[in-house]
Amino acid sequence: MHDDVSRRKSQHLDLALREEVEPAGTDPLFRCVRLVHRALPELRLSDVDLSADLSGGRLRAPLMVVGMTGGTDRAGQINRDLARVAEEEGIAFGVGSMRVLLDQPELLPTFDVRPARPPRLFANLGAQQLVQRGRDAALRLIELIGADGIAIHLNPRRSWCRTAETATSRAASTRSRGWPRSSASGSSSRRPAAGSART
Repeated sequence: MHDDVSRRKSQHLDLALREEVEPAGTDPLFRCVRLVHRALPELRLSDVDLSADLSGGRLRAPLMVVGMTGGTDRAGQINRDLARVAEEEGIAFGVGSMRVLLDQPELLPTFDVRPARPPRLFANLGAQQLVQRGRDAALRLIELIGADGIAIHLNPRRSWCRTAETATSRAASTRSRGWPRSSASGSSSRRPAAGSART
């Protein structure tokens, strides 16, 4: 299980480095933004304040680096590096899905970004796991990394695909052990040979 998760997490990082990770048609909608020019602004640059309050903490700007990664040594280093930058810039930071940590606590160092301390730090769990594991599991993840809160991510299509993938894998495993595919195929193997007497 651990090797499979580690391989998948590493693949996610590799994919993020590829040019095709962003579809060609992706549009961040910046073309819809029009900045109004003011030759004589009524504010000094020093008067501009981008700070914002979030969960009882103060950010220098309303920005968050969230849903990153975790689960492998490489992922852990990325989390720590980004958390350090978030701390320096005064913005919030959140690790990637911590679902694996619920079953494999030895992976904690790949999610724990300390000694970095961004103004706000968030744990991460999928909505499906929140329903399955409950509120106590979410609180435990917050405590494990000393977070200020938790991000609950939603991805119904991926969850459905993974459920279907697991079911397919189990079915293939069952067939490889020679078990009948269904009760119909099982009963057919017990039919009497042609010409034999029926009682």
